[in-house]
Amino acid sequence: VEPSEHKQIIEVKVDFYDVIDAFRTDCPAMDHAAKKILAAGKRGYKDSLQDKNEAIQSINRAIAMQKEQMLLTKD
Repeated sequence: VEPSEHKQIIEVKVDFYDVIDAFRTDCPAMDHAAKKILAAGKRGYKDSLQDKNEAIQSINRAIAMQKEQMLLTKD
């Protein structure tokens, strides 16, 4: 994107773990999914499609973990 009179481009580099710390998911599977989504295909050894599929798997795991926890706390 080229800067113009209507928009200004500012580049900011932020460590992924600082982002996770700021949002406090308290779920390793969701943290993993966020990393896959935010850097899909940009970490050098996996393509975007594989990272997106792995993010979906991580989210599904987070859902399963939450359901398991709900069952444990029900009793």
